[in-house]
Amino acid sequence: MKRAIAALAFLGLAMAFLSSCSTNQNEELIAQIEGLEARVADLEQIVSRLSLDVTDGNSVVLDTADKGYGRLDHNNGFFLISVDSVEPYLDGQRVTLNIGNPLNVTFNGFTATITWGKAIPQEADVDAWLDWGGSLRDQTFQMLDTLSPGRWNKVSFVLPGTAPDEARYLRISITTDVVSLY
Repeated sequence: MKRAIAALAFLGLAMAFLSSCSTNQNEELIAQIEGLEARVADLEQIVSRLSLDVTDGNSVVLDTADKGYGRLDHNNGFFLISVDSVEPYLDGQRVTLNIGNPLNVTFNGFTATITWGKAIPQEADVDAWLDWGGSLRDQTFQMLDTLSPGRWNKVSFVLPGTAPDEARYLRISITTDVVSLY
């Protein structure tokens, strides 16, 4: 009988120990899950922002190291946009764009909203993506330039307080207000 009581007491202590281990493990797993949920929420914001860049049509995303171009739809038609140059200017970077106006109209001035930052991370490192997304900057520019029809038009603006490596990613959207016809 004493052996049975001792065995039951040992079994009770073992069950208590196992349940406390399982509680600690559960708490660790819950903490890990909560941390992962927070990171997933951050990544969802970045993916949402990137999908807008790619799919909205009203903006174009360019890598300033690339010589390609993209199509940008705007409120009165569309433009073709490419990066001509990026060079240091005062405390920032002067970006010169080629804006191709394939339409048979002249646009007299426009508003450009620019989002810029470092190059998009190439690795699947969550922290790199979170750092990149948090480092993006935005500014709206009122441009007085005339965008002549049927040609590439050079337009420059300065990204203030920007190091050379912080001007690789450009997202550009344009709104036009004044249109002239011949």
